[in-house]
Amino acid sequence: MVTTVSRPPAGIALRGLEKRFGDVVAVHPLDLEIAPGEFVVFVGPSGCGKTTVLRMIAGLDDPSAGAVWIGGRAVEHVEPADRDVAMVFQSYALYPHMTVRENLAFGLRMRKHAAADIERRVSRAAGVLGLEALMERRPGQLSGGQKQRVAFGRAMVRDPQVFLFDEPLSNLDARLRADMRREIAELHARLGATMLYVTHDQVEAMTLGQRIAVMRDGRLQQYAPPLEIYRQPANLYVATFIGTPSINLVTGDIVAPAQAAGRAEPSPCLVAGRLSLPLASQQSASRRVTIGVRAENLRVVPPGDSDFTSVVHRVERLGNESLVHLDGPLDDPWIARAAADWAGRAGDAVGVRLDRQHTLWFDAGDGRRLE
Repeated sequence: MVTTVSRPPAGIALRGLEKRFGDVVAVHPLDLEIAPGEFVVFVGPSGCGKTTVLRMIAGLDDPSAGAVWIGGRAVEHVEPADRDVAMVFQSYALYPHMTVRENLAFGLRMRKHAAADIERRVSRAAGVLGLEALMERRPGQLSGGQKQRVAFGRAMVRDPQVFLFDEPLSNLDARLRADMRREIAELHARLGATMLYVTHDQVEAMTLGQRIAVMRDGRLQQYAPPLEIYRQPANLYVATFIGTPSINLVTGDIVAPAQAAGRAEPSPCLVAGRLSLPLASQQSASRRVTIGVRAENLRVVPPGDSDFTSVVHRVERLGNESLVHLDGPLDDPWIARAAADWAGRAGDAVGVRLDRQHTLWFDAGDGRRLE
């Protein structure tokens, strides 16, 4: 695809980047490589350090240690205005007395750009973002989505090497957020620019990011493409944070081969309440583990043909599918996906079968995923 940027995008490297506020460590030493033109999403709950990382890249916060490299240049001692990055915040921060055209042009005028250059850049941004019909309106005459597009345009006219987005869609309703996600993805495809995006919304992370950095308590938990994050989470935290509905979990023990008729069974088993799974013979016994199974990897079957029996508590009919709420092996809440016309109902006794190939195993102590 032909891009509309006039300069090649820049890669970003974070080397041992750390931020402390007194005795509080907001971001533990972080090493991360972002390729030129890549769209990377930082995701995690409030207070996990994701916005602090973005602000250190932008130069709005000074790192306590480590280095930020943009386009092969160390910039931790470079002023924010000279880093060649543009940041879009959660608040639109538009000047209410200015028209859309004036808002888009204001930063360029402050930097003493020539009038012809300002007009060229503003026209290009308006065309890419579909703002041509709104150029003479003021912010009070715009919808939330239109305001956010103007905020994007104000960053775009700078023609930066890197775009930084700090939860830009948090103020929008669910339907408008979905529309704006599509627009941001299309904007990235058209511009080919390096984009870093911060959000607490896993749907935004999964749908926008080419790679996702999952943060928790100031530490990077996993950095990988969305499908890898979903299918091969590095640890129990990532597995539970990513995915809707949340992954089904149960903790049990791998026990030694049982004695039957005076001789040992060929392999140990995982035992967790009503669930008993035979394991490969090379699995070590006497280990406590947590297994995770996503809703689409559970099958609701007749009770006699299952890994454990259960009772249905509720069925959510979503039109394209049904979500079956039932008892897990330890009577904990589990959810299975079923066909839209699944005939079961609350109170039914059912069997539940696990897809062995897609069952995830974690150490019950430190939460790391086991191969």
